[in-house]
Amino acid sequence: MFRMAWDRAIACLAAGLLLVGATGCPGGGGNAASYVTPDPNDSSPPKIGLDVYNLPLQQGASSQPNPESVDANCCDVTRTADRVELTLVAGITDNESGGRQVGIWVDFMRTTCTTPGGLEHQFIPGLLGMPNAEYKDTRTNPSSVAKNVFTSMTLSRANFQPRCGSGETFASAKVTVHAEGENFAGKTARSKAFTLLFD
Repeated sequence: MFRMAWDRAIACLAAGLLLVGATGCPGGGGNAASYVTPDPNDSSPPKIGLDVYNLPLQQGASSQPNPESVDANCCDVTRTADRVELTLVAGITDNESGGRQVGIWVDFMRTTCTTPGGLEHQFIPGLLGMPNAEYKDTRTNPSSVAKNVFTSMTLSRANFQPRCGSGETFASAKVTVHAEGENFAGKTARSKAFTLLFD
């Protein structure tokens, strides 16, 4: 759905404009056609998508797209991430009002650790009421804004292993993420969710 826009997002990543974990990059690359004067009367929400790059081939599947995407219209997805590092890219597109902000939210996180005696315990942290990665345009009444805006973050088992105590062994982790965005008319959109399983 957002393949051309995502290609620009990956170009931003490659150029170092997106620092993994907490920054964003407006689309457009200086092309005037990629910008718009915000329409305060725009009644439609932005189009939103969340892509996950580098997912391993799922058990029983003959193939799968890379990146794999969810948007506001499809369905929640559960995927096994194994031991790879994933890149998550969220973006919105709005041709009338442009993108004010987009974020990746962690809805649920659970780490399972095994003690030397073979017992398992789970660590479920309290989640912050803010996105884990975000692009946000904080200007007031700008005359020109990007139609496409993005943010990204990485996730791997290394994010969860430190939650295990001394002498414990990391067993698995489960994290559920989604994207939210807003245009300059104040209309919002939310993607479906990815649940990612690490072992």
